[in-house]
Amino acid sequence: MLDLPEDDLVVAPAMGPVRDFAHAGFPARQVMVAVQRELEGDVPFVLDQRPLLLGMQWAFARNGRVNVQDLCLRHQRRCPPGHFLRVIGGYAAGDLGNHYRYVYPGQLIVVTYRPFRSSPDAWYPDEDDHPPPDDRSDRPPDAGEVPRDRSALPVLCLDNLVAPPAHASPQQLSDPPVFDLDNRQCLLPGSSSRIGELLHHAAVASFQGVPELVHIPPVCRAWIKAGCVGRSPTPHELLVLTSDGSFTSSSQSVGWGIVCSLANNLETLPGQFVGCLFGDMHSLFAEGIAADVCKDAYTAEVSGLVGCALLALQLRVCCPIVIRADNVSALEGTRGASQMRNDVICQAARCLHAAAAQHTSGPLQYSHVPGHSGEVANELADALAKYGASGRQALSPLCFPRFSTPDDIAMLRWLPHVCLTAARSNEMLSVNGKLTLRMSLVIFSIRPEWTVDASEHAALLVDHLYRGLSTAFPVQRKRMRVGYLSEQSEAIHRVVASLRHSLRNRKAAHRLTFIRCAWLAWQSGTESFHAFFCGKWLLQLEVRIGLDCMLMRRYGVALRRSCREDRNQMYARLAAEVADAPLAEMHHAVKRVLRPRKFRKAGVEPLPTLYKADGSQCMSETEITTTWREHFRVLEGADQIDAAELPTWLDLEAFHRSLRGLLVRHWSRSALPLQIGGRAGCSAFFGSLCSRAMLAYARAQGLSAGLIFIDLSSAYYAVIRETLFGKGLSDRPVEEIAAALNLSTDDLQELTRLIEQDAVLPQQGASDFMQEIAREFHQQTWFILSGDSQMIATHRGTRPGGTLADILFSLLFGQALRRRKSSSLRVAVPQIQWQGVRTPFPAACAPDTPSKDVSDVVYADDLCIPVVCAEASQLRHTVSAVAADTFDTLAPRALRVNFGPTKTAAIVSPVGHGSRQARQEMFGTLRGRVPIWAESRGMQWLDLVARYRHLGSVLLYDGTMTADVKHRLALARTAFRDGKRRLFACKDIPLQKRAVLFRGHVLSTLLAGVGSWPRLGICDWKIFSRGVFSLYRQLLGLRADGKWNYTADQLLAMTGLPSPQCLLHVERLRLLSQMVRSGPDEIWALVGQFEPYKEALRDAGAWLLSAVGTTVCLGTIEQDWPSWSTFMSQSPGKWKGVLKRAEAWYDEATRLRAEFDTVVRSVWQPHAALSTLPRVVLEPMFRLGLMVTFKLPLYADGGKHTSLPRNQKHELSYASRGSEDREVEDDFSPLLLPTIAGYRSGDLQHALSSRLHWISLPHLSRTSSGNPGTVRMGP
Repeated sequence: MLDLPEDDLVVAPAMGPVRDFAHAGFPARQVMVAVQRELEGDVPFVLDQRPLLLGMQWAFARNGRVNVQDLCLRHQRRCPPGHFLRVIGGYAAGDLGNHYRYVYPGQLIVVTYRPFRSSPDAWYPDEDDHPPPDDRSDRPPDAGEVPRDRSALPVLCLDNLVAPPAHASPQQLSDPPVFDLDNRQCLLPGSSSRIGELLHHAAVASFQGVPELVHIPPVCRAWIKAGCVGRSPTPHELLVLTSDGSFTSSSQSVGWGIVCSLANNLETLPGQFVGCLFGDMHSLFAEGIAADVCKDAYTAEVSGLVGCALLALQLRVCCPIVIRADNVSALEGTRGASQMRNDVICQAARCLHAAAAQHTSGPLQYSHVPGHSGEVANELADALAKYGASGRQALSPLCFPRFSTPDDIAMLRWLPHVCLTAARSNEMLSVNGKLTLRMSLVIFSIRPEWTVDASEHAALLVDHLYRGLSTAFPVQRKRMRVGYLSEQSEAIHRVVASLRHSLRNRKAAHRLTFIRCAWLAWQSGTESFHAFFCGKWLLQLEVRIGLDCMLMRRYGVALRRSCREDRNQMYARLAAEVADAPLAEMHHAVKRVLRPRKFRKAGVEPLPTLYKADGSQCMSETEITTTWREHFRVLEGADQIDAAELPTWLDLEAFHRSLRGLLVRHWSRSALPLQIGGRAGCSAFFGSLCSRAMLAYARAQGLSAGLIFIDLSSAYYAVIRETLFGKGLSDRPVEEIAAALNLSTDDLQELTRLIEQDAVLPQQGASDFMQEIAREFHQQTWFILSGDSQMIATHRGTRPGGTLADILFSLLFGQALRRRKSSSLRVAVPQIQWQGVRTPFPAACAPDTPSKDVSDVVYADDLCIPVVCAEASQLRHTVSAVAADTFDTLAPRALRVNFGPTKTAAIVSPVGHGSRQARQEMFGTLRGRVPIWAESRGMQWLDLVARYRHLGSVLLYDGTMTADVKHRLALARTAFRDGKRRLFACKDIPLQKRAVLFRGHVLSTLLAGVGSWPRLGICDWKIFSRGVFSLYRQLLGLRADGKWNYTADQLLAMTGLPSPQCLLHVERLRLLSQMVRSGPDEIWALVGQFEPYKEALRDAGAWLLSAVGTTVCLGTIEQDWPSWSTFMSQSPGKWKGVLKRAEAWYDEATRLRAEFDTVVRSVWQPHAALSTLPRVVLEPMFRLGLMVTFKLPLYADGGKHTSLPRNQKHELSYASRGSEDREVEDDFSPLLLPTIAGYRSGDLQHALSSRLHWISLPHLSRTSSGNPGTVRMGP
């Protein structure tokens, strides 16, 4: 009914139950909350403000925590004099009740006012855990109120520094505590005897068996009978503690049970039964301390895990301990991996498990066991828990008093520290009832004179302490920055580093000695320089410098070799991870190999080059943050604000992803026909298809055409919000909002008119609810830079990155393009004849066939405006007029144009009479630019380019595909090069997995948008085909093997990847299915006139039918188009399956041809050399055009043309058989055949001296005698 994902819907009743609620006069027995969760961890709760006459509402608590302070600030202004604000409900940890409350789903938080207390005894202990915030309890005591008799002062307890007692009475908290701090020590909660009772030694032999009254599941009886109760574990076994809980709702009883067993390893769990114990919640916790604990199944599970922790503490075993439970939340919570409730049982469980991890001699492990799945230990623990819930208990061998006071729980908080101190006494501070720091390093070590100042004495003491501690705890040597280097490489690196430092110091000494001797010789005037620059010391220095250089070279070579080996081992290890990883986890392993930024080791990054407004460079992180903050502040018309002025999260309405659907539906009704960005099912490559088809249509019709590309500068940031919603959005004047946009006076006047009379949403008839939602979403917005502490309130922009940003911008952009003024430019809009049938193969159009306007192709903030004109001489004026009209329309709406050859530019294609003069004028006289005369901006220049990258595709003025083909291949080669050595060409990874990764990372990059390509010409097809096969060869690593003599079929069969023509046909059919389901009518009108693309679709249809024509009821794509269209639109899943089946069919056919090629090559026998045959015998055969394959040396050395004469290397050609289709890959593409016609006599003799292989050519239908059959040369 709500049309929401099931996992995101939260339904919870109000807790405690609300029985006095009425809505619109109708009383209700209960209040339910049904909301969609916005973020993971959000907890919905009910806020009861009826005592404040504000009604009841729900809200989200981030991670279950409600900010009480924000609640108080929100309602404080309504508080009457003499009263204070009171928040009731939720759970508070320690003294955090006046700051935060923790809630469960549906929990009730009541906000009310209470009068200030008239006397210190006027408290409200049954409603609140802390005193109300009046003028005395919040104020610290004056100095005069502190008692002077320090003998009566208590000693500070560390528990007071962590959290106050959970059940302190108001009288205990009424006065501020005063502690004696002169002894430089503080007490730990609890006592040594109490800690000793918890760590009491328990024997495994004291375990008991299963009582007779317990209802034992039948599956457990044989396992219990085969057990050995009380058997101690060996060091090589595992002690397995399987816990379970039981809760009876009728009696509100909580029970737990633990089954103990011994196993050899984790694969043989649960092992042999050795004992059990069970009880209820009160066997561990007294009724007084556990009175407020919520009794449910979760508490029962946690109680059992408390017993497991006590067993781990008291059982002195030397083997690992495995704790198992069937409740993942309780198990992960006790081990500290997830959050738990804030009650005494959960606190005790966490503390006890943390202490057990430090106390046990072996490792403490946790494992989840599926509940009620027939696992014998879990089933028996469940039966024991049910038996314990009835009030019976068996705790042997445990021996401890129950936890009965808040001091016991406070003691558990420090129990992990006690266990850690005992386990690592040489590293931790000693604990013996008091935590005392014994500075043995300082005692009687420093004896300064009496005249030494106190500050100097302290400095000497700190220096002595630092040196002593650094000696006792030396800093561990850090590993090298590159983590994969071995210890051997690190040792060699240390030697090289020491040699480098020694060499640097000795060279510095040698240079200083040289200078000193030179000065001495200059000063002397009689002695020569060499008289000073000599001696035994200098000789030893030079010898050691030479020795350092020699050793550093040797060790440097060894270090380089060792690092290379470590790197190779690292690559091999990563490759093994990829090879061994299952398909579901392979992607994560691949990310570690390719090492994107998130997988790289964090290091210090250099500051980016950034310049301030005055032109000086930012030299610090603070200056960079300030500069970026100022940039975005000016861009979004923002002001610097204080965080206290921001509204709380309760003041903001919750916006969810479901609101996007509301705006998308409105935008779909009012969008431009070719406004494809954000529209469901519309690919970005629809835009490049339209642009390319427009140029082809104009050329076919003899029209001069142009494409104007407009790129907006900071489009989402600079939007004036009032143009969308109307006035009243803020109290700032329009001039102040648009101050940083440099709008002219006319533009400001037009902007004011748009805000007051022509706002987008009211003009489009948007619903009041949608307008209110959008307005609320764009009020009181702000941003803060990462790592910055300064908040900036924004007044412009559509909240980039928000849920509604792109939709609202598309509404504004589309409305602006509709309001272009110049009606005289109507003739420049292309008009395509269309019969109204959505087919790529329409019938011939009659003269009276209606036309379809193709005006603007819009994707987000990218705009392409096609224009046509009948005369080439008018093309420049048409482009200038349309561009100027568009600029004048965008300027008042604060949509600024970003000029540049790759930003805002135009492609022109003049044809027909006067085209040469038009090109001379535009590219000769005007040097590739045309003037734009906008009304408010003066003259601007628009660049004319021969090619432009639009929506991922490269468009050329003449419609050729060479640039786009090379562009896609370059992107694919870059993607392949990033992981070539580590992944795609790594022989340690199986080829099958490498092919899967190649398809996902390289082919996906190559094939993006190729479905919009028309049929490729011969040159473009060769570029694409050879580029694909080049990547396939690199994937196979043929260079390392030194083998290149593979046919195309063999290459495809080895990789298991599709052929180039299969790739193109599949992508075209996929894009065609998208067009059938979601393509606008304008695209169909253009495709119907785009003959090269129609030829490509015919080839793709024939390709599909040749593979699966017998399994689908489809005729040819042109003659049976209605069946194809119905199949694509009504059965998209089956359509994808048919494409995969066709691709698999061609893969299998390729594999069979590859097997055939392999077999034929294995049985071919070389014939005798034909150098002795007379020329008169061979020349007639060449005239017949018979194809021969020369086994030249080039065939064996990888296709290098070294064996041919230099002037004949260009005459090598590929031999192809089968279809004459230009996009069919050559079956023997690696077999290079020299063309005989161009050989001279000597070259021909050279060729004939080689050994020939004669092959049968099936496409030759007659022999030399004229009889039908196959030409076969040789015996």
